[in-house]
Amino acid sequence: MAKTISEFKSAVVKDVKPIGEEGSDWGWRRDFRGFKGKICFYESEKYEPGMVYVYMQNEISDFETSSGSIKINDKTVTLTTKNTEYVFEILSE
Repeated sequence: MAKTISEFKSAVVKDVKPIGEEGSDWGWRRDFRGFKGKICFYESEKYEPGMVYVYMQNEISDFETSSGSIKINDKTVTLTTKNTEYVFEILSE
């Protein structure tokens, strides 16, 4: 079970970077740079209590991150998971 922390009508994935060396199974994440859509932030309550993950969707596609730690700086949100750093820009609430 997860607890909804917040959700926004519109956001964009500004950047996606590997943590450490980029493995052969990492590259698919790069395809989400520029992805725009509704964004929801959830707090894991069962598997990794206190950690946050993101679910984004638009009319064409969706994706979900692994859980990690979050930093918020105005309209920019950075989520750092075990393998990836995601940077999101909130466009509208």
